[in-house]
Amino acid sequence: MSDELEKAKRKVRNIKGLYNHLIIFVVMNLIFLAVVLYIDFSVNYFINFFVLPWGMGIFIQWMIVFKWNPFVSKKWEKRKIKEYLDKED
Repeated sequence: MSDELEKAKRKVRNIKGLYNHLIIFVVMNLIFLAVVLYIDFSVNYFINFFVLPWGMGIFIQWMIVFKWNPFVSKKWEKRKIKEYLDKED
């Protein structure tokens, strides 16, 4: 198989994994929320210790899958490469 085909398959697998993780997140948190409300437990505790950390994990997975980094853009990369090349001359 070609390298491009393998990359495309890996990308689709990663996106599928992210979507599966997101579906599990929504379903499980709806179940957790129902249980929390049923037993009259603190919703704040539920959000702070279940939803937020898991949600941050999904956000990080999304950043990795879609190669999004707000701190270093393509423009920044090009500028740094040019800077280093200019220093070597």
